[in-house]
Amino acid sequence: AADLASSLDDLFPRIHSIISQVMPAGNFYIALTSPRKGYLSLPYYVDEMDEAPEGEQSENGLTHHVLHKGRALICDESMQNDLVERGVVDAVGSPSKVWLGVPLIVDGSAIGVMVVQHYQDPLAYGKREQRMLEFVSSQVALVIKRKQAEDALRASEENFRGLFENTPL
Repeated sequence: AADLASSLDDLFPRIHSIISQVMPAGNFYIALTSPRKGYLSLPYYVDEMDEAPEGEQSENGLTHHVLHKGRALICDESMQNDLVERGVVDAVGSPSKVWLGVPLIVDGSAIGVMVVQHYQDPLAYGKREQRMLEFVSSQVALVIKRKQAEDALRASEENFRGLFENTPL
């Protein structure tokens, strides 16, 4: 697990840097599904208003909404207020003028969400930025899945080796 975490710890800032070159991305995070049902981990979180949340998150915010719907969402302030008032999502974190989240999808399943948000400019993100983030997210999702598979294989090999080393002949 340490190899997976360290390799993704290297990858996420590079992704953030690339996205920052094509759109405003001062506020950017990646949320991944947790083995605990209904929870998300936030392995990468950069935000000018809010501190990185501690531990896994279970709040039913916009991130969970995108994860469950499995499709991108551009959400302005009034849309977010409407979703909160209707009880579709909870208000989580500082309100932003515009929020854009895209699911990280592998084999038809969302394994997480990539998000940018802007606290000042309600026009910072539109369909162009959504398409760019969707393209990047498809590549990122594949890399995350591959890293997770490599980590699982490494753990299996270690367990298998341990089984043989500890079995008397």
